[in-house]
This record gives sequence, structure tokens and C-alpha cells, in this order.
Amino acid sequence: MKILLLGASGQLGYELRRSLSILGAVTAVMRRREGSDADFTDTDALRSLILLERPHVIVNAAAYTAVDLAESEPELAFQINARAVRKIAELAYELGALMVHLSTDYVFSGKNRAPWTELDSTQPISVYGRSKLAGEQAVLESRCAHFILRVQGLYSPRRSNFFRTMLKLALAQKPIRVVDDQMVAPTPVRWVADAINCMLARWLHEQSGRDSYSGIYHLAASGQTNWYEFAKNIFQQAHMRGLINGVPDLQAISTEEFIAAAQRPKFSLFNCEKIRQDFDIVLPDWREGSALVLDELKEAKDWPVGA
Repeated sequence: MKILLLGASGQLGYELRRSLSILGAVTAVMRRREGSDADFTDTDALRSLILLERPHVIVNAAAYTAVDLAESEPELAFQINARAVRKIAELAYELGALMVHLSTDYVFSGKNRAPWTELDSTQPISVYGRSKLAGEQAVLESRCAHFILRVQGLYSPRRSNFFRTMLKLALAQKPIRVVDDQMVAPTPVRWVADAINCMLARWLHEQSGRDSYSGIYHLAASGQTNWYEFAKNIFQQAHMRGLINGVPDLQAISTEEFIAAAQRPKFSLFNCEKIRQDFDIVLPDWREGSALVLDELKEAKDWPVGA
């Protein structure tokens, strides 16, 4: 099986290169803006790449993820997160390929009281959220076989994410302010990559009835927390492992006190029952994920150098 992985330079792309290699031959490419050969601003070039590879599976882990910057760069956000996605999905349909597309909790308003299901109404409150929702709709309209995987709070020992940002701030030994009224289930990218591996393995095994698996799926760590409590957990566990010299002064603030260009959803928790029923996938508690990533970071040679 030939797998085309788009967005291979990102934190999720890094893990996907590992997990997907078990299933077949992986061609891993990055966005041209990141120095490689999949230019998401040039749909003709993207088409040429995909037709040259003629993959059986396309995994799109590439995205415009600068949530605040998207407010002033809507055209670029929609080009990468929607229009390029539409072209990829149309080519997946043309080739008879399965498309795995990553989406986000930001497609929701954050105004729910119960965990979001795949059937709940989407009402994004930011340019980034609207661009990601447009990408989902493009995949659905293409009629290609697809897994649209909504994820949230992704982090890893690599690249830029909340987890690494908190540790870098801790090294600076200055007071840190983090919101405590945005509910989330932080999820290590390693778990997401392994879940995609399981989904593809099931899809490959099921020679008949594959169409029944196409759809939107929610995936997140079990349990719930907020960004303040997640940061506190990171600091306490990092200190225990000797990654930081002491627990920094952490201050809780409200969303209203957090000055940012884009609005964030206050309630992002997912109901993940559908992915459990269809693929027997249940992720561990978010605290286990934090411990896992901290242990991995402790073994990395670039910490704290290059942190």
C-alpha cells in the first residue's frame, strides 16, 4: 500500500511517519513554506504531486494553525485549510484513495454544556475555526472515502505547542498567567498517530463494507481539565523529573483577561463514543499523556538546549 503523508514536518507528521510505516510505503512531504515540495498555495503543483504518487491513502496532517495570525491572514488560512484540502479530496476521489484529514475542536462555538458529538451543530468563532470547517465540508462534498478526525489540545516534545511553551516559560523563572475557564482534554500526538494506524489497519482488513467507516470522528484523551490545571501538572511533573529547577509562579486568569486576536472556545470536550464503537479506540487519561511526553522529553538530547 502506498501512503502519501502531507505535513510531515509538523509534530503530528513526525509521529505519523513512524506509525504509518508499519502499514506500507510512506512518501512524506512538507509544505513548501516549510522548505519542501508540497505547496499548499499552488493547487496545480499539489495536483501534480498527488497524480505522480498515485497513493492508496492520503493523510493530510498539514494545516495553517496560527490561530491569532489567521484573523489578519484569512486568505492564506482558507487557502491552506480549505481550498487546498478540496483539491486533495477531489483527487482522492479520482484515484479511489482514502483520505485521512485532521480537523479541530475550533469548529465548535465552545458554548456547550455536554461533550460535543459528531452530530452537534458547528459554529466556529474564529477565522481559523471557519477555515477548518470549510476544509471538512470540502472533504465531505468530494465524495471520497474519508476519515475526518477532530482532535484537540495536541502536544509533543517537538515543535511549537502549549506543552513546550510552558516549559520554556518555566526556564525563564517568571510569573506565568494561564486561563482556567477553557475546558479541554490535552492529547499527545503520539496517541493520535497510533489511533490513525489502527483506523487504517481496520479499513485495510475490511475488504467489503469500507464505505460504512467514512465519516467524522472525535478523538481526545480521556478525562478533562483546563489549561491552568494542565500547566500546573506539567510544572509539577517536570520538576519531579529534574527538567526544571522549581515550580514557577503560576497565576490563573479568565478568558476575558487573556488578550488575543482570536476567540477561543471555552468548552472543547469531545464525546468519543463513535470512534470507540467503530474502531475500539479509547485513549488513556490526559495525565498519563503528560507523564509520557515528559519522560520522552527527559530522554531527548536537546533539552534544555534548543528548548
